[in-house]
Amino acid sequence: MRVTFDKLSDGRSFPLSRGSAKRIIDALVPSDLRPRLTKVHFGCNRATSQEARLAGRGPTYEIRVTFWLEGETSRVVSRSPEWVGGVRRAGGEIDSELERVTWPGRSAQRYAAFLLAHEIAHAVYAHEHGLSVLSERRGGPAEESWCDRWANEALAKLDL
Repeated sequence: MRVTFDKLSDGRSFPLSRGSAKRIIDALVPSDLRPRLTKVHFGCNRATSQEARLAGRGPTYEIRVTFWLEGETSRVVSRSPEWVGGVRRAGGEIDSELERVTWPGRSAQRYAAFLLAHEIAHAVYAHEHGLSVLSERRGGPAEESWCDRWANEALAKLDL
């Protein structure tokens, strides 16, 4: 499995290093799913409000994470209670007027790790429930809740 990163400039950075991302992937992706997960890509797409997603690529799939920092802040991408709650649980401080999130200490790393773990959870969920992650299906609230719990529990075991 490849872990790739877009090149960033102008004070932008990704909160997780390649090594940190690989450690999370190695710890959380079950061995029977590894052949299907071919790539994890950290990118910088300003046009999306999805900070992470699982994408199908024929018989395989990849995870795309589009969460980056500009200095020690990132953009506000949603006002939904789920997004706000996730940011706050990781330690992000939302400034609605400036449309920025400030990430003190290691909070941005925790949030990026959660995004990655949550997308891994979607693959695990599909596998455990006999679903195709390659279809155009959208996970509903029950799947999202399951993935949030799975990611939080998995990261707690990794002490992240």
